[in-house]
Amino acid sequence: MSEEPRFNGVMLVNRLDNLGMLRGRPVLDQVCRALPREVRHAYRDRRVVSQRWLPMPWLVELHKSIEQVTGAGTDLSRQLGYFGTRRAFGKVGSVLAGLSSPIHLFRLAAKIFHTYYKHGSMVIVRSESQMVVARWDDCKGFDAHNWQVTFGSSEALLELAHAQGPHVQVTSGGGEGDRFAEITALWR
Repeated sequence: MSEEPRFNGVMLVNRLDNLGMLRGRPVLDQVCRALPREVRHAYRDRRVVSQRWLPMPWLVELHKSIEQVTGAGTDLSRQLGYFGTRRAFGKVGSVLAGLSSPIHLFRLAAKIFHTYYKHGSMVIVRSESQMVVARWDDCKGFDAHNWQVTFGSSEALLELAHAQGPHVQVTSGGGEGDRFAEITALWR
């Protein structure tokens, strides 16, 4: 019997915080009310903490609630990933990231992927001076929203490393119910 897919609870808190910053407190409050009872109460009572592994369906339900309230699709999920990564680095981290190459930041992301998800992996398939091919495998429980958060985060990594003209193209997977995805990240 395989282990249920889980994610680090800090991600749920951060996505809700980022949503509030992007769309405002009234939208955040509406989304919280739309969450399934168990998720809503865990968030409200602060039982969702960074060291707690939560069931992956909670993250899927979060995005369903966001879509229900805002009417936005996966484009908002991509924005949340982008904004969240930029915010996570902060000013000091942005300066340090700017001293790194995009390739280095993608390699770092591959190393820390398991701190956010108890399942799945991220590897750098190929890297060249202005290109990285990254692949995620065995990402059980991912839906289109979670993939778009991941791709938005990838775009932010490129910008943090001061890549010129960054572009992230999904070359396989990364859709609803897919357990894998591969992207090609390009820049000048």
